[in-house]
Order: sequence, then structure tokens, then C-alpha cells
Amino acid sequence: MTGHRPQMRRAVRRLVAGALAAVAVSASPPVSAPVAGETVPDVIRALNEIRQERGLRGLTRDPEVTKAAAHHVADMAEQGYVGVRAPDGTDAGAWLRRAGVRTPEFSAVAVSGLPDHIDVPTALLRAPAMADLLLAPGDLRIGVARHEQMFRLADGRLTSEAWSVIAARPDPPAIVDAVPELLREINRSRARRGAGPVRLNPRLSQAAAMQADDMTAYGYVGHGRPGGPRLIDRIETAGYAFSRVAENAAAGQESPLAAVEAWESSPAHARTLYAEEFDEVGLAYRKGPIPDGALSMPHVWVAVFGAR
Repeated sequence: MTGHRPQMRRAVRRLVAGALAAVAVSASPPVSAPVAGETVPDVIRALNEIRQERGLRGLTRDPEVTKAAAHHVADMAEQGYVGVRAPDGTDAGAWLRRAGVRTPEFSAVAVSGLPDHIDVPTALLRAPAMADLLLAPGDLRIGVARHEQMFRLADGRLTSEAWSVIAARPDPPAIVDAVPELLREINRSRARRGAGPVRLNPRLSQAAAMQADDMTAYGYVGHGRPGGPRLIDRIETAGYAFSRVAENAAAGQESPLAAVEAWESSPAHARTLYAEEFDEVGLAYRKGPIPDGALSMPHVWVAVFGAR
């Protein structure tokens, strides 16, 4: 169209799962789509070349994430928008859930109307949240979908072909030696506050394991669920004679250190962590994951502190 200024849109969203830490959401208003003839394989190939130049493993084109991207791009054409959130409130997390994807972290970008000198990979790397994920080490699943025809936006304007790109991390493997390392991090944290060390108690560890199993089985982070065993019930079942007990729980932290740092950052959890009257602790770790919408929290941590 002569005299028509190309529309440029890019919308980005990134989510990271973790209990006791805020879910991170980065968003920018819409900007940007493709050089003529650019294909989905072209985009993935270019991104892999960029990663390989940095010594990173190649992207895995995942059928489920690709399905989510296809749902997204079809929805943009049907409802007449370019972005990661539809006018009806549906977002990339919903498309991932519908495709059966659970991930601890993802980023989604919608792209349309790029000028000729900018290709889709370049546009992706100009989106900070997506660039952080694409250029980070580790495995990464990607889905790329393209709507190849112009469509009309809700405001009546026409836009060129649109793209959806979704990158998602796979669930990580279980952490080796998680419990011994968690004990070390707890005692290091207590030492920094002048509190004495706690020693591992098998009965308290039984109570902690019951809670970690319950959280994993029923998909929550906390100290009990309606109708489920309370802390006092678990302590009595484990046969621990006590004068005082308290419990910290967390999920989504990638290491024992991160779990302890999450407890340190929460005043209520820190009071338990640093309480000088506690000299014993029971610990449990489960790989999980605990689902949280499209996100998953892949590591579950429970510490039950006790004093006789």
C-alpha cells in the first residue's frame, strides 16, 4: 500500500515460578513481524546459530510448545490483535496449559509488521525478557508459529502476517544430595545470625517428608490443606516428643541455598529459621513439580524445626 506506514508491534511476557519469591512478569507495549519469505525453520535455525556462537546448546522445537504458539497466532487473527494477551484476557499461559505444557519459566512474544531490515530473530533479541531466556545456558523448548496472511485488527487497520514465539524451560532433574546441602545452608544461615546449629532428627524428617509428599500430591505450598494432616498430627504420627515445633516450606527454588534465601527474605520464615531454642530439624526434598497454571515449581522443600 503506497503511503501506508507499516505497523510495528511486539508484545512480550515472561513468567518464573517460585513460592516465597514474587513471580516475575516483564511486559512491553506491542512492537513488531517478518522479512518476506522468512519461514519457521529459518527462525529456529538463526536462533540456534546465535546460541551456538555463545557455546550454548541448540533449541529443541517442541511439539507441545509449538501447538501453544499455533493456538496463539490463530487467536490473534481471529480476534484481531497482536500481543501476548487477548482482548478476552487469555494469555500465553492459557495456551501452554491447553497444550499440556508445564514449565518453570517461559517467555512469549507476538510479532507483526517488521520493517524489511529487521528479521524475527533480531526482533526477539530486542525483547529483553525473551532475550534473557534465549541467551541463557541450559535446555530450552521452543514453539514458533506463523499466520501467513494479512488480517484486520479490531480498530479496522490491516496488519501483515503475524508470528507467535514461545520459549519454555523443561522441568530440571532432581537435585543430588539436596537434604545434606539444605542442612548445611540452614546452619550457615543460623551461624550468620549467631544462632547455634541444628542437628538432623529422623522423626522430624518423617514429619517433613509427610508434608512434602502431601504438597506434591495435592499441588499446593503451605503447611496443610483442608482435611489434610496438620503439623501437630504429623509430629504425633512420627512420635517426636517436643516442647516446641515450627515448619518452613517452599517450592520452585533451584537449590538448597535458594530455598534458605527465600526463607531469610520472609520475616515469618526467618523467625523460625533463626530461633535459638531449636536444636533439631527434620528435612525433606521432593523433585515435584507442583503445578501453578502453565508454570510448574519443580523443587519442594520442607524443614520442621523442633526442641524437646
